[in-house]
Amino acid sequence: MSKSLKKAYILFLTVMLILSVSSFPVLAADIEAIKSTDSNILAIDENFLDSAQIDIQNGMLILSKEYQVEKAGVQAVTNAEVDSFVKEIVYLLPDEETTAENLYNELRGNAAILSAGSKTETGVDNSISIRGTLTITYDRIIINGSNFIKLTGVSGGYTTLDSQVKVKSQLIACGCTGLGVGQFYEQSDYFTKSTASWSYTPPSNWAYVCSDIPEHFVGANCTYTLQRIGSAYTWDFVVSNNT
Repeated sequence: MSKSLKKAYILFLTVMLILSVSSFPVLAADIEAIKSTDSNILAIDENFLDSAQIDIQNGMLILSKEYQVEKAGVQAVTNAEVDSFVKEIVYLLPDEETTAENLYNELRGNAAILSAGSKTETGVDNSISIRGTLTITYDRIIINGSNFIKLTGVSGGYTTLDSQVKVKSQLIACGCTGLGVGQFYEQSDYFTKSTASWSYTPPSNWAYVCSDIPEHFVGANCTYTLQRIGSAYTWDFVVSNNT
């Protein structure tokens, strides 16, 4: 594990012994004995990450895995026949410079990341005076078998096709909205640009949303307000780009 990764989170490990007969309690001493046994020390390796249940709550990454253990390897509290299971839970608390999703990616050595993508859309106003361009970039990740996506950048601008027409303003609305892990996210921002070329980076703490569900929006819209030189008349056209 890299030094940078070690700094990225605080690790809490809980190993619990679960008995199928709830009337038989498990003593704290028994739990501590299991935790202190070398054969039960949890290794956050690729096998564990591939099979662990993943959850994100309050910005914390929670990995859990439950499996049956051999009866001979567990000292029963009574002489009754019981089925025994071990549940390993890892709580990972990211620092302020990262997110739970990015931390999961780093643990996986980026194995869970699909190729980051980008998409460009262009449009021309009705008078064929201005061509607008809008590009979005995004990262994708797989969590519990579902595809998630997050907006990572927006850039754009325009090209003048008629020198008698100018771009008075560019109003950009961008967002990353949809069902995330455990909750619905409405993440959006609005800003204006005046230059012929510009770029914008969304907040790093924006969460991934599930792209398998149709009710999601990851992208941006740019409204161009145009004005003919020497006239007060203005008109708008919009370039939209989402995935």
